[in-house]
Amino acid sequence: MIRFHILSVFTAIMAVSQYLCASLCMAQEKPAVLYSGTFERFQKRGNPWAGVDEQSFIRTFEARAPIVTNEGATVNEAVPCTPNIVDLNGDGLLDLVVVDARGLTWFYANHGSRTEPKFSSAEIVPLMLSNGQAQCPGMDVVSFDDGGAYSLVYGDWLGQIFYAPNTGNKTSPRFTQPKDSADYLVKTTYKGNLWGNFFSPAVYDWDQDGRKDLIIGEGTYSANSIWLFLNQGTNGQPVFNEKKRLPLVRGLGREHLTPVVLDWNEDGKPDIITGEREGYISVYLNESTGEEYKFREPFKIRIGNQDKFGNLTRFKFGDLNGDGLPDLAIGRTNGRIGLALNRGTKGNPQFSEIRDITGVNPFPPYAQPVGVNFFAPVRSTYHILRVVSNNKADGLTYEEGFQPPPGSKGNYSLKLEFCQPRTTYFNGIIPFVWDETDGSGNLFIINPRERFKIVTNKNYTISFWMRASGFKRLRWNIHGAETIVTGKDEDGLNVTGSLHYGAEREFTNSNEWVNVRGTIRFDRKPGVKEDREIQASLDIICEDKGTLYLDDLTLTEGDIPF
Repeated sequence: MIRFHILSVFTAIMAVSQYLCASLCMAQEKPAVLYSGTFERFQKRGNPWAGVDEQSFIRTFEARAPIVTNEGATVNEAVPCTPNIVDLNGDGLLDLVVVDARGLTWFYANHGSRTEPKFSSAEIVPLMLSNGQAQCPGMDVVSFDDGGAYSLVYGDWLGQIFYAPNTGNKTSPRFTQPKDSADYLVKTTYKGNLWGNFFSPAVYDWDQDGRKDLIIGEGTYSANSIWLFLNQGTNGQPVFNEKKRLPLVRGLGREHLTPVVLDWNEDGKPDIITGEREGYISVYLNESTGEEYKFREPFKIRIGNQDKFGNLTRFKFGDLNGDGLPDLAIGRTNGRIGLALNRGTKGNPQFSEIRDITGVNPFPPYAQPVGVNFFAPVRSTYHILRVVSNNKADGLTYEEGFQPPPGSKGNYSLKLEFCQPRTTYFNGIIPFVWDETDGSGNLFIINPRERFKIVTNKNYTISFWMRASGFKRLRWNIHGAETIVTGKDEDGLNVTGSLHYGAEREFTNSNEWVNVRGTIRFDRKPGVKEDREIQASLDIICEDKGTLYLDDLTLTEGDIPF
């Protein structure tokens, strides 16, 4: 009995040992997971494409640009939007036409009255002329035949001027994106060469010859002025060049000038009112006689208790409350538009405090994913990356008819879509189109923020569920780089270079959930003697316009079969 008991215990111990050994081996053989995305984290956000923020203020997009300071240093500074007050749709009410520093043009129709303006949401004009390296446009909205349809004149960071004609009419404006932005480019020299930066245009018949002239404020470092280009052509085909280029106003230390033409003191002569980099608004009263242009020493205006209004001030005038006095709309660096009503008299403007203009967002809020970047081209509109579910109790993420993929590890999926614009005049969505001139905005990708390390000469597997329609091209891409020493310079210091690694594969649209898998391998580069750990990241890239669902995005070691 005792021998049997000892033997039984020994047998049991051996069985347990074999089980533990097998379990340990299985654990060792289980592939390591480098990344696992289930999109469970999100936050509530308002849809930005209505041009109204979550506090119900009219708001365009924000942008920054490199600005050279008085000390010669370059800083990346927030640039305000540029509002215009015009009756773009010919209904007798003054509307807002705003270009933001990214280059998008927003139209806010006035739904109120001539004395009580009201704005709801924006329509985006399907037009963007400056490329991704030359945004921050100024803009003037002008009727070249004084009473006809309004057209758009832009100035950008590179010192380019663009004229976008209204191919519709006074009550039905229409603007189209040219195949080549150069088709809308307005030369300001004989040869078309560039000569300044940060152009802010104003269009006005300065010499009263019936032809619209071009006035440009510029932001070229240390040499800023407001220039007058007299029109040597016609209103239909204007000609501007150095032959009739005149310095209208010298900046005298003021930089990044943004001129507006207005008869400030009602003496029958057009005056120049300009913003500048430090946030002031200055008035230059016109004392010209004949062809000799002279202005009084400028003075700064106050609005309420303010005399500075944010860097790189941009503004326009218009009688929004119907009292016969020009009110002032001013662009903010956060994309909002402020309004200061004129409480003065004719010839003596006095402005009340600035109040940001409110609107109404017709789009519902959405669930913005946390931990996922989304980079879209600057020249694209109405795209949203959001989290969705089939949980009706979760109103923020619930999508009627949605079903997750079979065996989904989480409760939520990722969805890229183009929301349908609610528009009356401008219906175009600008899709994701590859554009080499679009700078950093030419990557239309979904990019998890989490990075991972891939060892060279080792296989890995990417796997995810997807469902998509409409896109012309879809692909995943995993890429990384390392810095290596390539030699010594003449002082004996290391000279470094970069080695780049990557793997990618296209996948196709499918109306049903499909599991996409692919093998990743970073082969060791020639001359590298040992395997390296490469810091890498993952992109999902889309082209054109469509809808894409993603779920259970994982990256594991080894070749994992279907």
